[in-house]
Amino acid sequence: MKFLFILTLFFTPFGSHIDLDRLSVEFFEASTDKSKREAFLFQFEQNKATSATILAYHGAALALMAEVKSNPYTKLNHFIDGKHMIEKAIALDRMNPELRYVRFMIQANTPAFLDYRGDILEDYQAIFRFKSNSPIIPTWLKNFNWYIDKKGAEIPEINIKSQI
Repeated sequence: MKFLFILTLFFTPFGSHIDLDRLSVEFFEASTDKSKREAFLFQFEQNKATSATILAYHGAALALMAEVKSNPYTKLNHFIDGKHMIEKAIALDRMNPELRYVRFMIQANTPAFLDYRGDILEDYQAIFRFKSNSPIIPTWLKNFNWYIDKKGAEIPEINIKSQI
């Protein structure tokens, strides 16, 4: 029995032990505070994504880093790699509202010239449906609610008054 435990310990990827609530909090902090972005990205550099949710947060970390890089080529590569990871995660689990939240937060803060704002309304509506039908309020949803209260009026793709 001890042998099986030791084998499991050595062959279980570290990334499978990531606390998703903590990840959600760190994502929100990194999306609102540029000084936290590098630390947020670093935790993914050593570990493979073990779920669509972790893949989406990894993609978001890359996309967020684009804003703080100085080299235009590096900025664009980080953004494109991050965008592809987010889209891959959503393709793996399209009905997961947390993935929609991640994409919403990235798209809502992406400059229009990068042409990555096309799913804002769809994601907002998916999150709103989840919010209306769920008896629980996960951490990511609390952060989403705060963001909408503070910045929702600045997002032209959504009409806040029609949703409330």
